Amino acid sequence: MRIVIFVPSDVHSLELAGLTDVFAEANARAASNFYEVAIVAEDDSVVPCASGLRVLPDIAFDAYEGSPTRFSWREASEFQCRRASGSPTG
Repeated sequence: MRIVIFVPSDVHSLELAGLTDVFAEANARAASNFYEVAIVAEDDSVVPCASGLRVLPDIAFDAYEGSPTRFSWREASEFQCRRASGSPTG
């Protein structure tokens, strides 16, 4: 299952690390790579976190397969998404 995490600038690094660790742990417990996690950002440049940590995304939002020109959580079902979630920053 593909998990896409959109990372805005000034994201809190703990929020990003927590999300990726949850799916890594689930894969470890299942002894398989059931979850494929992709870090997506506005473009493919380094994203500065609020703490100063810098994150290199896997792919830019516009280059991601099936990326919409605008996105709303209510429209997530249009992209054959089983679940949509958000994590507040700040």
